[in-house]
Amino acid sequence: MGDMIRGVKIWFEKIYSIELDEELFRNAERVFGKEPNIRIYHGDSRMILPNVLKHIQQPCLFWLDAHYSGGVTAIADTVTPIESELKIIARNYSTLSGSIILIDDAGSFAGYDQYPNTREINDLLLKIDCEFTVEIRHGVICAFNKKFARHS
Repeated sequence: MGDMIRGVKIWFEKIYSIELDEELFRNAERVFGKEPNIRIYHGDSRMILPNVLKHIQQPCLFWLDAHYSGGVTAIADTVTPIESELKIIARNYSTLSGSIILIDDAGSFAGYDQYPNTREINDLLLKIDCEFTVEIRHGVICAFNKKFARHS
């Protein structure tokens, strides 16, 4: 629905968003299409994410929310592409070291209906960076490496 983009667009130099559903993609393009720092892609994140990562050569924030949750959300051939997305990030992590990964709707990852459980997600995250701290905060799985964290 664009709420996350709307909420963070002033804080980031570039925002890349991938939308599977045609109608939601068109709506996002209509709302954000003229924003110079926002690029909306249409399609399956498993196909598009590798191309997006070619443009990113520094740490970034990943907000992974590409899972089917009913309503207007879309579904491809799997309920959630999270495992594939994390493997894609892992393959590209040498240029992304220090990135933060946030996975929305932590409660969905209980090992049912094609969703991996949080232990499996944790294992995949630690394959990306064995020094990740993985926590669940406010319903979001958060993975970050403390050596890159700012302390105040």
